[in-house]
Amino acid sequence: MPKSNKTSYRNYLHSKCQIVLHIERASLSSVWSLGSLNWNLSFSGRNSLKQQHHRSIRRSSFTAIQQRRSKTQWHKPLTNTIFSTHFKDTSRNKELHIEQLVAKGAYGVVFKVIDKEHRNRNKKQYIDNNIDDVLPNGTYALKVLKKSKIIAESSVQQIKNEVDIQKVCGHYPFIVRQIDIWQNRHNLHILSEYVPNGELFSKICTFSLDLIRLYLAEIALALDFLHNAGIIYRDAKSENILLTRDYHLKLTDFGLSKWLKLGFTTKTMCGTLQYMGTI
Repeated sequence: MPKSNKTSYRNYLHSKCQIVLHIERASLSSVWSLGSLNWNLSFSGRNSLKQQHHRSIRRSSFTAIQQRRSKTQWHKPLTNTIFSTHFKDTSRNKELHIEQLVAKGAYGVVFKVIDKEHRNRNKKQYIDNNIDDVLPNGTYALKVLKKSKIIAESSVQQIKNEVDIQKVCGHYPFIVRQIDIWQNRHNLHILSEYVPNGELFSKICTFSLDLIRLYLAEIALALDFLHNAGIIYRDAKSENILLTRDYHLKLTDFGLSKWLKLGFTTKTMCGTLQYMGTI
């Protein structure tokens, strides 16, 4: 082969190699570019997925916090906690209609109340049957006591003793029966049976000897029952003796009553000044 032909052929091969190298570099470059683009896209996708994931976590966490907050049981007021062993927090005030004020005491007042459901039912019966002047069922006495006064005078245990004693002994025929007890933020509520003829004090007059004997016997039976149960009453007075529909007696107001073991004594000074003797 002539020298000129060899040179041209060598140049031809060299140019071919350059073209192939250029194509390979271009394709390699394009592959790396796609790879980096894919990688960048993939990286951006990961970032965006992570961000979405974090956002969803934050949203779900916020929702969970809101749900927890909505279900959070806030601490009871201290005044509720003090009496929570005896008085429940579920109020019945909305179920009751106040008829009138019956009495006032050292720590609160007593109302005559009627259960609204009974009142509505009985009202319909009275209209249908033309019945007048009948004491409706569901009539109670509601004692409302101020917590602030009880706590200020250190009488918390005294009130707890009162409701315990009335609950345990209320089944006896000569003792007023306790129906229910509850509390709200400011007051204690004691729901008891309503004794319609009021206090013996309001009926003081000249009684017959037979009636005096009967009343003394009923009071003695009530006190004897309490003593056998380990309770001293310590507040026997005509204001605390109520008259039933049939004019029998019932003891009420166990605020000064106390549990006392057999043979033990107590040194508490209590009672009503008007009934205390002087030396």
